[in-house]
Amino acid sequence: ARFQEIYVDLVTLHSAVLDKSCRHVLDERFDSFLGDGERMFKQALLGLFREDCDDGLGVIPSQARETAAYHCLKNVLQKKMGLNGLDEKREQMVKRMQILRRDSRLDSKDGSLSIAPDSCSESLMHPTKKFIRYEEDQSQMILDLISRIRADADLLCQFALAQQDRNESTIPVETLEKLLLNLLPTSMDPFATAKLLVNPPNHLHDEAQAFKLLLRPPGHVFVINASVCDVFCDAFLCPGAIGMKNDHISGHIFNLWYHALQCEKDQSVYQFLCPGKPASSTSSSDSQSTWLPLKRYTDHGLNRVVTPQNWPWKQFESSGGDMQRLPFLVAGEVRPLDGPGIITPTEEAHLDVLMETVKQFVEVALMELMENQPEPLAGRDRYLLALPVVGTAGGLAGDLTGQVVERILQLLAHLVSQDDCFDCVLVCADEATYSHAQCIRSEMCKSWNKDDMSETSDETPQGFQTDHLLPSFRLFSTKMIDYARQLAKLASKGDLSMFCGAGVSIGAGLPSWIDLLQMIEDQFTHNGKMEERALGIQLGWDPLQMADHLHNMAESIPDRLGHCISLKQRIASLIEKRSRYPSLLLSLLSSLPCKSYVTQNYDCLIERTFEYRNIAERKNYKNGTGDGKLEEYEAELSVIPYHPVRGARRWLLKMHGCVTAPNDIIITTEDYQSFHSGPMKALSGLVQANLMTTHFLFVGFSMSDPNYHRIIDEVRHALRPSGRP
Repeated sequence: ARFQEIYVDLVTLHSAVLDKSCRHVLDERFDSFLGDGERMFKQALLGLFREDCDDGLGVIPSQARETAAYHCLKNVLQKKMGLNGLDEKREQMVKRMQILRRDSRLDSKDGSLSIAPDSCSESLMHPTKKFIRYEEDQSQMILDLISRIRADADLLCQFALAQQDRNESTIPVETLEKLLLNLLPTSMDPFATAKLLVNPPNHLHDEAQAFKLLLRPPGHVFVINASVCDVFCDAFLCPGAIGMKNDHISGHIFNLWYHALQCEKDQSVYQFLCPGKPASSTSSSDSQSTWLPLKRYTDHGLNRVVTPQNWPWKQFESSGGDMQRLPFLVAGEVRPLDGPGIITPTEEAHLDVLMETVKQFVEVALMELMENQPEPLAGRDRYLLALPVVGTAGGLAGDLTGQVVERILQLLAHLVSQDDCFDCVLVCADEATYSHAQCIRSEMCKSWNKDDMSETSDETPQGFQTDHLLPSFRLFSTKMIDYARQLAKLASKGDLSMFCGAGVSIGAGLPSWIDLLQMIEDQFTHNGKMEERALGIQLGWDPLQMADHLHNMAESIPDRLGHCISLKQRIASLIEKRSRYPSLLLSLLSSLPCKSYVTQNYDCLIERTFEYRNIAERKNYKNGTGDGKLEEYEAELSVIPYHPVRGARRWLLKMHGCVTAPNDIIITTEDYQSFHSGPMKALSGLVQANLMTTHFLFVGFSMSDPNYHRIIDEVRHALRPSGRP
C-alpha cells in the first residue's frame, strides 16, 4: 500500500510539472521566487486590472470591465495564476510584513534565503563520503557493491522491497543470498557474503550499515491539498499560540479542531481530554483561546510544542473500534520569538524558529507514538505525520510562504532520511501553496530535458532520477517512471478517469469486503471475538455467499445484543462510524485533474476529500464556522445519483449505493442480479461510456466484482461487433 501511495505521489508531481501555470506568479506570497521575466510580466499584467489610475494608460476602461470576456479572463487568472488569491485582510498583512522586513534594520543585507549545509542528508546517496575507506578487500567489495546497486534502478528496487517489515532488525541471510547470487564474481560465495553483511565484524560495521540502507529505504515526504485537521494520519501538527503559564492554545486551526470535537455525537473523546468541562455548541470563532489540559516537554529541552495531557490512548485500544480513533494532536508554537522584544525578526531568524517547531513536532510525535501506539494506524508500514505550512497565518510569516514551504520540504526530507519508521505529509490549504510545493519538489529532483517536458513530444520520456532529497522515488524503474508521466499527461488532457476500489478506503481505517462481512458476523457470535468466526471457512471465503447468509440471519434472528437490524443498515452504521477522515491515497488521487470518478464503495470519503480541498479559500473556513460546505464545494463535485449538480467541474458515480441511502447498498446475490434490470441500470451505461472514451485508472480494486466483469464484457462486444478480434 505504501508503494502505491509513493507511486501516485510521483504521478501528482509529474502532473504539477505539466501544469504550465503552476508557479502562481500573481500571488504576493511567492513574489521572491519569481524570475526577472516573470516579475516584469506580473507588473504589466497587474496594470491591466488597476482601477486607481487617473490617466487610464494600460488600464482596461470601465465599460470593458463589464463584458463577459473581461470576467472570463479575470476568472482564469484567479484560478490558474493566483490573481487575488488572498482575501483582503491576509493580503494587507502580507504586504505589511514585507514592508516591515524591508525597512527593519535587523533584516539581512540581501534578503536572500540561505539553507544550512547540514539540512540535507549526505549519507543516503553518497555513503562513501561518510564512511572510512579501508584497504581490506572486503571493505572495498561492499562499497563497490553499493555503487553498482545504486546505479541500476531495477536492482535498487529489488533490494528496497526485500525487507518490508519495520519490526525486522535484519533481513534473513537466505533472502539476501538470492539477491546477491548474480551480482558477485564466481570466485565469491553469495552465502558467505550475505552472512558477512547481516552480521558484520567491527571493522566492517560502517560499510554494512551503508548497505542496509539499500534494504529498507528511508521515509517519504508527500504533498497534498487538504485540511490538516482532516487527514487520516497517526499524528498532526496544530500550529497556534501556546500559553506559557496556562493551558490555553489560540489559533484558527486549533479552534476548528476543538469545535469539531465538541460537536461530535459521541462525547467520550472530549470528556477524556477536558474532564469536567461541558461541551459547547457555539462556533469556535467566538473565543480567541481554548482550554485544554496540556503536557509540556521542557524537561527534554523542547519548549515549542505541547500535547493534550489526557489523550485516551488506552481507551482507543480497548474500544475495538467503537470509539473513533483520532490522529494524535501536537500543538506547535508559531510566534516568531519566545518572549517580548523584537516584533519583526529577520527573514532567516523567523524561518529558523518555525523550523525548530517542526523538528520538535517530529521528535515529540514519534516519542509518544512509540510509547503508546506501537503500530501505525490502518496497518501502515510506517507512522504518518501530517503538518501544515506553519506560521503563514497567525505566525506572521505570510510574506514568507514560499520560503517556508521550501525549508519545510528540505527539513522533512532530512528528518525522514535519519529514521525509517515514519513518513511525512505536507498539507497545503490552497491551490497556490500546493502548486508551489510541487514546484519545489520538482526542483529537488534532476529535471527532465527540455524536449521531454513538451506535451507534444512523441519521444519516449527518460523520466528523472532523484537526488538524496527524494530517495523513495528511486524504488521505481525507468519504465514505471515513464508510465507515471504518461498517466499525468492523460490526466492533464482530461483523458483519464478514476475507478476507486475498497483499497483506497482501507488506508483510512475501513475494512475490506471480507473484513466487513466478518465484522457483521461478530455481532451474531456469543462474545464477538475474532476466534469465534467460522462463516468464511464454511463458505470458502465467497463474499456473495457470506453476504447472503448474513442477510438471512439479520432478517430472521436478533444479534448478540437483541437488536433486529437489516444487513444493509448494519453495514451503513459500521462504515459511517469508521469513515471520518480521507486516506492519504485519496488525497493524492484528488490532486490529479481527472473529471470523472467511479466507485463501488459505500463510504463518503471521496466526497469529503474534495470538500477539504482548498479549504483556506472557503469563506466559512476564513470566518471560523468550520462546517466545510459552501457553493465552491457544490460546484466542484456532482455525486451521482445522490447529489447531482449541473455544471460541476467533476462527477462521482457511486455504483453500489451509499451509507446515506442504506437500502440502495448492493451486497447480496439478489442485489447484483437486479442491478442490470432495475433503475440503477443507467449507471452502468455511464461507466461504459467512459470506458469507451477515456483511459481508466483502477486503484485499490481487485477486478473480481461480478458487475465489473459484466460491464467490461458488454464494452468489448460493443467495440468488436460481428465477432471481429
